[in-house]
Amino acid sequence: MAAVSSKYSIQEPGIDSILSSNDDLPVPPIENSEEHEKKDFDKTTSVAFTLPITTKKNAFLVIGVPTKKRLKASYLVQTLRDLIGGLDDEEKNEVIIVVLITDFSPSSVQSVQRELFSAFPKEISSGLVRVIAAPRSFYPSLDKVQPLWGDKPERIRWRSKQCLDYAYLFNYSKDLGQYYLQVEDDVSTVKGYLKEIKGFIVANQNRSWSMLEFGARGFIGMMYRASDVGRLATFVKIYYWVFPIDILFRQFNDFHLYGNPDWLKYRPPLFLHVGAFSSLDGQVRKLEDIEVSHRMYKDSSNPPAKVSTSIRDFTKNYISAVYSTNLHGMFWGKTVKEGDFILIKFHSPVRISKLIVESGGTVAPEDYFGGSRVLYSQGNDKGQCENFILWQEFGEIGQVKLQSNEDNGTLCQCLKIEITKIRKDNKGRPRWLAIREIAVWVI
Repeated sequence: MAAVSSKYSIQEPGIDSILSSNDDLPVPPIENSEEHEKKDFDKTTSVAFTLPITTKKNAFLVIGVPTKKRLKASYLVQTLRDLIGGLDDEEKNEVIIVVLITDFSPSSVQSVQRELFSAFPKEISSGLVRVIAAPRSFYPSLDKVQPLWGDKPERIRWRSKQCLDYAYLFNYSKDLGQYYLQVEDDVSTVKGYLKEIKGFIVANQNRSWSMLEFGARGFIGMMYRASDVGRLATFVKIYYWVFPIDILFRQFNDFHLYGNPDWLKYRPPLFLHVGAFSSLDGQVRKLEDIEVSHRMYKDSSNPPAKVSTSIRDFTKNYISAVYSTNLHGMFWGKTVKEGDFILIKFHSPVRISKLIVESGGTVAPEDYFGGSRVLYSQGNDKGQCENFILWQEFGEIGQVKLQSNEDNGTLCQCLKIEITKIRKDNKGRPRWLAIREIAVWVI
């Protein structure tokens, strides 16, 4: 068995013999449901909905992307843009990207569905992107999962449901292509990643491998042969309540495949984690892999502008760096007060379609917006900014994101991000403010 945290150290008897068959195994019983006990895995994995209705199969690579609504930030659309933008036209015929919406709330599912169909109509229609949701009946009750490892009840429910989400996604994807690769909804990738993956497969074609690793951590960038994914799904479905997914898949490799040797890791990683806010109730986490000198939103316009702020910077972490497309860097400001602002004055008026401001980050994950609002000015005949108009207000959130409601974008000479509330530490002291990126899209 692979080395795991002592917190999660356990030996499960009989797993190897249970998994010696290629047949689908019975689903673990759901509380007070004799009928469900009789159903096999595939019969419980019908789809609540799928886009598009007509889909392609026989891909070379299937990429699974589970997504859940986050309270403080959303990275899904940008993640998909990266995955799609990293492929050339021919490669798009070799890939299927399956997005699994894991929320139970119908309104959340519909919201993501609309957002993706609006952002990727061509890709969904062609079958490159497939959007699915699992039926609620797939999930057992998570309120009475046996507590293990000293985890709090909310974490037990979260990690148990995450395992079930993954199991559903694995099983759905197992027959769609030759290989299955898992990412999350908050990653950045490099152009040409499919060529690199193919090259690494060829380089290891004479070796026995459980999976190949193309990510930096966790389950991100893990690639299995599709022929193994069905049994992985069943394994995770059975033991969803025992371990987090990051340990379960390693155990599956040890019990059933060829272990977890270091040589199966591709370096440098092709898929990097960029999200600072967890899907576990928006908790802040230090899990970002992307360097502060790298832009997250490589497709943004960021037209020429002068960027200034009323907030004092810490050790030359200048505000202009977070807007720059060439010498990108991080801003870290101290002595933040209500009414402080960041001002972007464009060299000439532009029509803005979208704005994203990323706060917090690896270096300072707690130093994000406590409250803010975005204002804009169309400027006067002399190019001076006056008569600012409120665009949108935000509460305590890491990612400030807004879009124009106008077809031709919103005319702006200046943008102002104003602090309306400061965050405080556990001693009541004002927190600093870290800005990792300002991205502006224009028409």
